[in-house]
Amino acid sequence: MRVVIDTNVVISRYLSSQGAPAQIFTNWQKKKFDLLVSEPILEEYERALKYPHVRARHQMSDAEIAEIIEEFTDLAKMVHQDLP
Repeated sequence: MRVVIDTNVVISRYLSSQGAPAQIFTNWQKKKFDLLVSEPILEEYERALKYPHVRARHQMSDAEIAEIIEEFTDLAKMVHQDLP
């Protein structure tokens, strides 16, 4: 199974280690599905993690956010859009 995770689910996962978003990430780590990402999706994840109201809750630095995005880049399957 191949899955694209909505940005809201990603944000929720980093705001709480409990609940459905955390379970989705656990299932990904257990290789129950392949996570698909693209450069625009990764940029959206990063941008959303840096929103001031989100950052106020997760308390992560820019370096920690960059690590998360790098993990997505390394572990997820990158999808590229072929333009004519």
